[in-house]
Amino acid sequence: MSTYKKYLEEKKKIDLLFQDGYAIRKVTEKLDGDLVEFQKGQTLKTLFIQNPEARKYFSSAILKQK
Repeated sequence: MSTYKKYLEEKKKIDLLFQDGYAIRKVTEKLDGDLVEFQKGQTLKTLFIQNPEARKYFSSAILKQK
């Protein structure tokens, strides 16, 4: 899969969670990607984001949600 397609795939997953009312609760950085934990009420969902552009994307979303 191309890098751009991977970015679009990961961005879409992030956007869908935001649209569904989830907010980023916690980020755990790892060498091969980031574990991003989303929360909506008592429900938690975790995404593993590897693409550097998608990592920048959710980082800017954290700043917007504050």
